[in-house]
Amino acid sequence: MRSLILILVCLIFVILATGCTQNLSPALSGGQGIQKGSADTGNKLESFPAPPDDITVSAQVNDKEQYDKSIHVFFSGGKGQKMVKNSWVMIQRSDGTVERFDLPAKVGSEIIITGTDGEDLVRAYAEYYDGKTYQIAEKTLRLRQRL
Repeated sequence: MRSLILILVCLIFVILATGCTQNLSPALSGGQGIQKGSADTGNKLESFPAPPDDITVSAQVNDKEQYDKSIHVFFSGGKGQKMVKNSWVMIQRSDGTVERFDLPAKVGSEIIITGTDGEDLVRAYAEYYDGKTYQIAEKTLRLRQRL
């Protein structure tokens, strides 16, 4: 009986330690592809503090692609990766629309967002299991001028 309880406790610990407690849909499992988000007109992006150094994570926001205005965002991970409950990206486009996209909290996860011809603001956020939300990336993007 004691060994059965010990095995169950170990199994639960392994599941929690590996972060396999959430079911992600195939579209959000870290594969490439354009993610659909929820549009909201008139809202502004919120600003949150950066995470403390001992639990930091980050996201990489690449420049706009010249040919299709797409913006690639990657979850980069960090010291506090196992403490992240979920993460997302918000874009405020030059036309005033604000849209939110889920970004799987797994190193190398990528989403592709469609930008505009103008100046777009992209921010990435992470919510930790303790309920706190931090801003993990911010970038203002413009199309590069061709010479």
